Amino acid sequence: MDISQFQKIKEASYLTADQNTTRYRIILRFFYIEHERMKDLLYPAEILKFVRSVKGMEDYTEAMLEQDLQTLVNWNNIIPRQEMKEPKSIEDYKRKRFRYQITPYTVEFERMLVELEKKGDDFGGALEKSAFVRLLKAIRTLSEPVREGEQEQFERWEEVLHHFKQIKRNTSDYIGYLNSDKLEANMQTKAFLVYKDQFVNYLRDFVMALQQTALKIQSVLTDTSDTVLQAVCRSVISHKQSIPRIGGPDLDTDAVAEDFYETWKNIKSWFINNESGESEYASLQRQTNEAIRRITRMIQRFGERLQQHRSRKKDYLQIAKWFDECSSLEEAHQLSATVFGMFHTQHYAVEPSETSDVYADLWEEKPSEYQITPRVQGYREKTRPSAFTMNDEAKKKARQEYLERMRRLKKSLYAYVEDGKITLSHHPFIDQDVRKVLLRWVARAQMQEKNRVQTEFGIRVSVDVDPKKRAVIHSEDGTMEMPDMIYTIEE
Repeated sequence: MDISQFQKIKEASYLTADQNTTRYRIILRFFYIEHERMKDLLYPAEILKFVRSVKGMEDYTEAMLEQDLQTLVNWNNIIPRQEMKEPKSIEDYKRKRFRYQITPYTVEFERMLVELEKKGDDFGGALEKSAFVRLLKAIRTLSEPVREGEQEQFERWEEVLHHFKQIKRNTSDYIGYLNSDKLEANMQTKAFLVYKDQFVNYLRDFVMALQQTALKIQSVLTDTSDTVLQAVCRSVISHKQSIPRIGGPDLDTDAVAEDFYETWKNIKSWFINNESGESEYASLQRQTNEAIRRITRMIQRFGERLQQHRSRKKDYLQIAKWFDECSSLEEAHQLSATVFGMFHTQHYAVEPSETSDVYADLWEEKPSEYQITPRVQGYREKTRPSAFTMNDEAKKKARQEYLERMRRLKKSLYAYVEDGKITLSHHPFIDQDVRKVLLRWVARAQMQEKNRVQTEFGIRVSVDVDPKKRAVIHSEDGTMEMPDMIYTIEE
């Protein structure tokens, strides 16, 4: 790179000029429209006719046009070309008839402005499930044999870039739409309740399809060999060399190769986590799930708010009609219990659990006693100073009992270890306490990235689940069927 690339862009001056900006933009928009229609050279008379056709520009004169054209020429927005035909009058000879052509920079500015005008103030984009399928297919074709030479390989690479850019643009725009204030305001209206199911289902279907396809894309990106990438890079360089250019610097093949490998690295980092942090795919999945939760909460709150303001008059009249149709008092009691629930219910307050054993069942707890105090104004419970008891012996005893229980549990657990592993399908009967420990490890491992947990016995265990194979476990309290699992003990 050179510092000259970052100098002031004179061609953009017409967008921020202090005066006559509207006139400049109208003129250059006409140049852009005609350029898209394959007409590049325009006469001043054509430009004048178009400007006067714009509402509010009926008083535009030739002198103003000449001044504006000269300014745009100085800013390199248009290039004058002298007409070589013989003049038809002395005035034409003196004025030197010119035709004007728009410059490439200005074409790109106007093309960008047209796209921005189409988008307006709202984010566009979409969450297309098929876009990821097309990208997966395009990446797979890179490793397939080439029949028609480097041009076919280059076209495959262009297809990969096309689908990847489409995914990036559409997903980022739609995530911006989900996080916009305008969507938040629309969620507060009754009209949103009509589309809530469709909206949530759209996001949920996209997440499910993304999870299925993204893993395949990650696998294909990882498995693509360096030989394939070198062949694709050669085809890109060959294609650029085949484009004839008169004048200018020679093609920098090293820069082209560097650009290709950086682009491939960016595609991989979009789907696969790297040393720089989380991938864009993981961020997209997290933000989509968060949008689903936010919309669901919004719908619930909005529905509750509408429910508060809704009249229950018709409901009460219908309930009264039901009571009036009851043939006996007993039937009315049953209807009352069904509609209103139980009357004069009693609430019980209990003390917190005294045990720290996470595997203890409810019926193994000791019953707690609760002393009811009188509901008398000014009542105070009598207090007496008492000594503080350390209970060191009881604590020591409880600790020894706990350690002994953990030792026996660890011994029972290691009885199922075979070559450093515990495979559920190899043990038709598993002790009840050991089964609870194994299930607890599974729940904790599912929340870890590598399915690895640090256990209460001071060992590290990794859990692998085989969903295709089932294991039937018999214990003292019943039988359980679940996917087969392998617990690998890492000392």
